[in-house]
Amino acid sequence: LRTAGSQKRPRSAGEQCATGPGSAGRIKEGMEKAQIAAVLQGYAYDINRIGVLIPQGSGAAKEAQSRLKKLKDAVHSDYKHRHAIARNPQLTDREQASLARAIGDVFFAIQGIGVNSNPSAEWRTALFSADLDIQRCLADLQGLEKVVEPATTDWL
Repeated sequence: LRTAGSQKRPRSAGEQCATGPGSAGRIKEGMEKAQIAAVLQGYAYDINRIGVLIPQGSGAAKEAQSRLKKLKDAVHSDYKHRHAIARNPQLTDREQASLARAIGDVFFAIQGIGVNSNPSAEWRTALFSADLDIQRCLADLQGLEKVVEPATTDWL
């Protein structure tokens, strides 16, 4: 895994992608289920951090725009490779379908947000939608017996 906007160093299998701001990783072909879940959790973390910055004014707007660009770049890369990524033999047919759907849904949810636009209610709505798509996929990847605690709690 690589983090967007940082030095390109390999991460160990157990290392989390969401360790800090601007940490959007990318899903790669052949990743273990836990690694895929970690990248998705990293996206949810980044979505939450962007959402927190929305009402804070112009200084925070630049940071939100920067984080959004990194997130959009990572999700766009996943979207371009979604079919190859989803054909992961470590995933069940249901998990593969859920992952492909989530990648597409997240991509389309955030695609309409202009990275140079001012953070707004439209940003919040799009980010909330993307977060729901991620949480749905995480629930499928982690099985129905596990409850996924949403990464975002301050949307309203």
